[in-house]
Amino acid sequence: MPPRRQLTDAEREEKNTNQREKRGQEAPEAREKRLQDNRARPQYMRDEKKQRLRSRNKIEVDVEAQRRKENRAQEPDEIQQARLQEQALRQQALREEESEEERRARLRDQATRQQAVRDAETAD
Repeated sequence: MPPRRQLTDAEREEKNTNQREKRGQEAPEAREKRLQDNRARPQYMRDEKKQRLRSRNKIEVDVEAQRRKENRAQEPDEIQQARLQEQALRQQALREEESEEERRARLRDQATRQQAVRDAETAD
């Protein structure tokens, strides 16, 4: 599509005059609705952009997780055992540093997850 040509000063003035006349005849309710829509449009566009970015990021995260899962499935047993041992040591260090409130929250979340798994198994 070819680019739009620039309006001449006379054409621009005529267009603005027509727009002013049209808006001068507009009902107050219609004017308020038009202004309200104009104010809401930028927020709507920002929200849409954020949603698109979130879904794109989720897809990228899912693809990365799948790739890592496949890589872990192919790694030798010695490497897998070393990785699991390292993970266990990290978790143990974190648990030694956690407060009583954090510990209760972790155990409560763990119990909730286990109950959800049991419920899913009995539902099948």
